[in-house]
Amino acid sequence: MVNVETRQGKRAAFTVFGASTRTNGILKFLIEYLNEGSVYSKTTGQFTSPFAGLYGFTASFIESGSGNNYISCRIRKNGYSSVYMRSRQGKIDGGYITGGEESATGAATFHLAKGDSVDVYCYSDTGTNLYLSSFSGFLISPDP
Repeated sequence: MVNVETRQGKRAAFTVFGASTRTNGILKFLIEYLNEGSVYSKTTGQFTSPFAGLYGFTASFIESGSGNNYISCRIRKNGYSSVYMRSRQGKIDGGYITGGEESATGAATFHLAKGDSVDVYCYSDTGTNLYLSSFSGFLISPDP
């Protein structure tokens, strides 16, 4: 039997938004709503697991402005893509619509070992105005 009092002290959760201007690579979110246990790094754009256990993650994207409104991002565990988020506005007369907003959302549940990382990776064809996007994660249940 697991000592419930010992498990209750294990907390890890974060919610961030305000994605920096994206290039081909890990998306870095600049504004923290919550960073319980200092598990998310604004410098690297990565969540690092402080405990082994079951974790949940969500990423939500809003790409707005003029130009190619397109989203092509992944939620990755230890650098390997697990959840794909893609969205592109439709075509009119053979050309893509080039204004307005586009959105995509993804969710993932992972079993992580201590020190595993989770991030959001976006490809260079993703539009550049992702400031309203967000990324969240939390410990569901630590391993005994």
